[in-house]
Amino acid sequence: MTVNPRIFAHWQKINPRPPAAAWINTVGALQGTPLTDEHLLPEAEDLVGPVNVAGMQSLMTERSRRRFLSFRLPDHVLVVNYFGIPFSGSVSSWARPGFTPLGRHGPNDGILLLADMIFPGGITVAELGLDHFLLDQDLDAATVGLVTTVMGWTGDSTTGVLHISDP
Repeated sequence: MTVNPRIFAHWQKINPRPPAAAWINTVGALQGTPLTDEHLLPEAEDLVGPVNVAGMQSLMTERSRRRFLSFRLPDHVLVVNYFGIPFSGSVSSWARPGFTPLGRHGPNDGILLLADMIFPGGITVAELGLDHFLLDQDLDAATVGLVTTVMGWTGDSTTGVLHISDP
């Protein structure tokens, strides 16, 4: 998305608060996944549908790690890392194809390595027993609780939420 600089400058004049107080990094593929390097994601496509070639390339670990090293956030932004940590017996059928192959690289959620989802310096909230897809009947309640808590931590009492994707 491109933002017109004049519109943004005007918005900053009428809204002196920083544009973002927090980032909830939900199951973020911050450093890619070895599944793309080893061409194992096509198996996952059987479950989730086709993945764009450029999207697949953007998940390669070398490219993702280079991008990650250059990523900076303003100091005032609170980062909350939120993801699942599955038990071997709690991995869903969606995450199962990647869980064992990724195990060679370290603890994972079936799609990503756990360590690669953590933005350093942030707070990490983990859902024990859930995998990458966070398939849980209480996910809506957990999401509302997390957003409400983060708003409290940042001192933001407004109800405005910035949507970054279309429904």
